[in-house]
Amino acid sequence: MPRWLWLALLAVALMMPVALGPVRLNDSHWINYVWVDQFTAQIRHGNLWPRWLPQSHGGLGAPDFYFYGPVAFWLAAPFGLIGLSPWWSLVGAATLGLWFSGLTMGRFLDGRARRPGLGAAFYMALPYHLLDFGMRGALAEFVAYAALPLIALGIAQRRIWLIAASYALLVLTHLPTALLASLFLIPALALAEAWKDRRALLRIGAGLLLGLMLAAPYLLPAIFLQRYAAIATMTATPALEARRWTILSPDPHMRDGLFLMGLIAVALAIPALALLRRDRWGWFVLAMLALGLGLVPALWAIPLLAQVQFPWRLFVLADFGIAWVIARGTWPLERLLLLTVPTLAVSLIVLWLPTSNKSVPPVTPLMAQHPDVIEYLPAGLSEPYAAYSHRALALAARTPPARSADGWTTLRLHYFPIWQVRCGAVLVPDEPEPGTGLLRYRGAGCSIERRWPPAEKLGALLCLLAAAMIAAIASAARRSRAA
Repeated sequence: MPRWLWLALLAVALMMPVALGPVRLNDSHWINYVWVDQFTAQIRHGNLWPRWLPQSHGGLGAPDFYFYGPVAFWLAAPFGLIGLSPWWSLVGAATLGLWFSGLTMGRFLDGRARRPGLGAAFYMALPYHLLDFGMRGALAEFVAYAALPLIALGIAQRRIWLIAASYALLVLTHLPTALLASLFLIPALALAEAWKDRRALLRIGAGLLLGLMLAAPYLLPAIFLQRYAAIATMTATPALEARRWTILSPDPHMRDGLFLMGLIAVALAIPALALLRRDRWGWFVLAMLALGLGLVPALWAIPLLAQVQFPWRLFVLADFGIAWVIARGTWPLERLLLLTVPTLAVSLIVLWLPTSNKSVPPVTPLMAQHPDVIEYLPAGLSEPYAAYSHRALALAARTPPARSADGWTTLRLHYFPIWQVRCGAVLVPDEPEPGTGLLRYRGAGCSIERRWPPAEKLGALLCLLAAAMIAAIASAARRSRAA
């Protein structure tokens, strides 16, 4: 049986406990449900990159995909376009993402490991990998697993175009994972190649730079438009503070989650320690597990890393490392499989742990109201409103489509710098209404148009420039080979 086929069957089998159970709305599942419903509807109407979700917050709208990577939702949208529900669209995207992670890991391991098929299957079945979607609903982080082996392959082969394309894919999928990979995994891979040939660093650096340029249509707006949204509420929310998720100073409300993360870390550390003398990447795995558990808590106080929210997101990189270590193991197959038993036992626990939907509304009101996360509300709102997303729903319920007072017109639409107001042939200034964040302007009876902020325009230009440079590099390489 070809590898692609049995990996597909494995992906379906691993997703069965989620698919056969009830609709999950715990953790991030509910917001994925709200987002994929609108994302698919926008694509159905010809908007191939829906950045603004108009139904969010009861119809006030939210700029979700100016700040959140779209790749996982592009993967989910085709299922909705053929008539499947948002839940089955998410399950379908997760199954594809799981399969792709096995395919890309197998491709990377070909010629670099004794048992690439074993490594690919192990990568798919690791406990944190399965927990990511099944329990946490972290679809984007779950799909990001598939990009890491492609980046590693590009670095190993020193192919600029592959590094650029795969790095851009990772950035467009899940920015926190891209940040962690940029700080920990990619430098380790690059140094390993530089040990053989220092000139490799130039090609790797060029590929990474071009990758950032390819991702610029997403990155630049995500950076420069943050001041128009309540992004700071992510790190101000206690449950999202990285320092509260370290085992040295655990928050009492997070102990169950930390216990599970500790169990996963022990399960991965067993094979890493057993093969440590034979494979230096075992040290990388142990380092990622230690940092992911917060054994160096000062690390997560660094402003950039504090944005990651959960230190144990480093387990994604540990999963990549341990799958590589297992695939390269020189022990007999029986002994290697025995090493994986504790890890796979924890995977089974993760697959069948029950989840609760008690903290979120059922599907019907969820779809009627389309609540959204607080960080994509307008910036500068009054504290009670900024603290709770349901305040936006209450505002939407009592706000008419348009109201006028003192020469100002206020619309039932959240302010964001993608809107411009035209009164006749003249563009008039607009601004957020104090206290509500709704769009208002001087005048009456004017039309609202979509405009492209400078960050979007510059990002598109950089992407086109990077694509042209990659094409030129590829053409030069072909001519060199021909010569």
